[in-house]
Order: sequence, then C-alpha cells, then structure tokens
Amino acid sequence: MLENWYPTAEEGKNKGVLLVVTASKEGAVTGGEGFNQAVGEELIEDIISTNIPIFTEEEKYNASVVSSVERLEAKLLGNSVPGEQGEGEGEGEGGTGGERGFRGLLEACAGFGA
Repeated sequence: MLENWYPTAEEGKNKGVLLVVTASKEGAVTGGEGFNQAVGEELIEDIISTNIPIFTEEEKYNASVVSSVERLEAKLLGNSVPGEQGEGEGEGEGGTGGERGFRGLLEACAGFGA
C-alpha cells in the first residue's frame, strides 16, 4: 500500500497507516519496515483484534481511530501503552493491569461519536 504513496522504500519505511472500514466493521494497521519494527507485531495484532472490533461493533468509528492512534503514539514515543498487558498495578479486583488499562481507554473514548 505504501508503495503507491511513496516513490521509494526509503521514504515509506517509517510511515504507518491505520484503516477502519465502516461497512464491514474491520480494520488494519500496516506500515514500512521501520514503523512495523518500532510498533511491534503484538500491538498491531491487539489493535486489529481488540480496539477496532469493539468500537466498530458499537459503531463508534472515531473512538476506534482515536484509541488506536493513542496506543500507536504511546508506543512510538516510548510511553506506557494504554491497554497493554502488564499495565497498571498487577492483578486484583477489576482484572489484570492490562484489562484495567484497556477498560480505562474504552471509558475515555466512550464520548466519541460515530
């Protein structure tokens, strides 16, 4: 996909694309080699299998994009990634740290409309 936008692999290697298809309620995250290495396959899979399906099922397309971009941005900046496993203060009431982090992200994005 990036080959169509950037004339050389060098120009597109650090670029990424987030796609949300409202008609089918699906999405994708892809990018050049540098982007994919920096973000990591685990986060990309988590966004595709968690963020996008949850929000698009509720027809909260903006929230799907905002939450996904926030997670990608956090990872690229070296910050704690919302919803990432191990986030929070461990297990206890309310689930694992990662579950609490993702629930908090869901609540934060709940105000975004379709």
